[in-house]
Amino acid sequence: MMVPAIAAMYHLNERGSTQSKECWSVITSFNVNREARMHVLSRFDIQDMTALSAEFRGMADGAGCMEEVADRIVRHLYENLVVEDKQQSACALVRMFVTVPYRRLEPDVRQTVDEKLETMGIDFIDPEMTCFTLIASRGHRPEWNSRRSSRHFKVTPIYDAKALDEDPDARYIFDHLGITHQDVVSPDPQKVMALSLRTLSVFFEEHALGSAHIPHQEDFVIPFGVQSKLLLSGILPSGRMFGLVLFPTVRISRDIARLFMPLSMSLKLALMPFDTGRIFVGETEDVVGSDSLQQQIARFTAQVTIMDELLSVHEDVARKRTDQLKKALAELDRSARELKRSNEDLDQFAYVASHDLQEPLRAVTGYLDMLKRKHKDELSEEAGVFVQHAVDGAKRMHALITDLLKYARVNTRGAELMPTDCNKVLDDTLANLKIAIQESGATVDRQALPTVNGDKVQLTQVFQNLIGNAIKFRGERAPVVDVSAVRDDGQWKISIRDNGIGFDMSHADRIFQIFKRLHTRTAYQGTGIGLAICKKIVERHGGVIWAESVPGEGTAFHFTLPSSGI
Repeated sequence: MMVPAIAAMYHLNERGSTQSKECWSVITSFNVNREARMHVLSRFDIQDMTALSAEFRGMADGAGCMEEVADRIVRHLYENLVVEDKQQSACALVRMFVTVPYRRLEPDVRQTVDEKLETMGIDFIDPEMTCFTLIASRGHRPEWNSRRSSRHFKVTPIYDAKALDEDPDARYIFDHLGITHQDVVSPDPQKVMALSLRTLSVFFEEHALGSAHIPHQEDFVIPFGVQSKLLLSGILPSGRMFGLVLFPTVRISRDIARLFMPLSMSLKLALMPFDTGRIFVGETEDVVGSDSLQQQIARFTAQVTIMDELLSVHEDVARKRTDQLKKALAELDRSARELKRSNEDLDQFAYVASHDLQEPLRAVTGYLDMLKRKHKDELSEEAGVFVQHAVDGAKRMHALITDLLKYARVNTRGAELMPTDCNKVLDDTLANLKIAIQESGATVDRQALPTVNGDKVQLTQVFQNLIGNAIKFRGERAPVVDVSAVRDDGQWKISIRDNGIGFDMSHADRIFQIFKRLHTRTAYQGTGIGLAICKKIVERHGGVIWAESVPGEGTAFHFTLPSSGI
């Protein structure tokens, strides 16, 4: 199947474990000293593409040969393209290939070529024969971490057109870049220049399982859970071809595959400094040779062209991101207006509802009080009890409506958050609770409290609710309440501890829900809304509130508030 700007591609290879000490020391130092961003491959987006593209372009810094650059890139991709939980690489295998003349192959790789050609009855070997050569490898198995230990496609000599059939990656790179065997044997400088300037390619195979284009299904694709395949390829100014192959263990969509196109450009830029220089670690200058003026011009022209293409890509990305941002801002503005209107409607409804409910309650309470005063002697003892129950119920309804109105108005009627001294908030709270403290014999121990960004009135409600509860839910001992604060990761954590009756921690979340009570109304008075109001106020301030408790020993309420910076 063909995708716009993306051809379908396939390939398989394995990895090894030993590597040149010189190259290994450079690569190890490079990875230890960098701080790389991880990219979740299944959610790979424009930001990931931009970051990874920049990381690619820096891979050549300090490198001494193309092998070092390739190993850095392959290692980087294997370590930083991760699965959803970021605990494992999202690729079972990552490899890079380049075309290299036979004369520049290392002795052990050259021996592999000799053995392949010998089995085909080929005696004469042209020193300039192009070989599609593995240059870097990383994977799930230790033996896949060196190109020298590869068992498949370590090197493919391009001795004739049929030779490409031995290596599916080489075949697809040649076909989709418009290269023929003849172009390799007798390269046309003008065609090479034109091809090196063309837009690079990303070949994509969405479904690896069962694909006729990916060999080793039984011993690689299935056991290692390979889902898709990506191959980035291109041509360097010298005519050297390169291919970077990834075997992801997560399914890659076509949209994600398209994002790898700019990466192929950055990959080319990273490899280009060594196009006509050292390929392998340990190569000497007499093997490498020197650049001709034509080669230098070709490399410079290719660099300018790629930078221009990258600039165009990033400009296009910037335009798309700007459009997305404008749409998001417009939607956010619309949502904010709707929320403001909804809050205003809710506030008005709460006020009207409370007013309309309070009026008949006042009438009921008034008539009941009048009944008790004027007909006290006429009422039986049982009737007096009934009237008193009705009065108490009306008062509870009044308290409930008042608390509901407070709850509804936390966000709509709160004051602007500003630097607020919690010591003064606590002073006001203790003044409000003076009678309850005296009657219960409570002791309130306090430490210095911080200045936070807050609404003083609402914070007083929080302190008053929590300290009031500490006094109310007491055991046989006199209440002891401790108020303290500690700095916690840029915020203040305020704690209010008591020695009261406590509660079972299985109810720790339930107590902050509206109308949820752990005790009967006869045991402890209240509407069951106080802690819900505390939670809503704390959340309005950008904090969280939670409780820790042991039955019979006491409870500690903690809540966080942002620092004022003072």
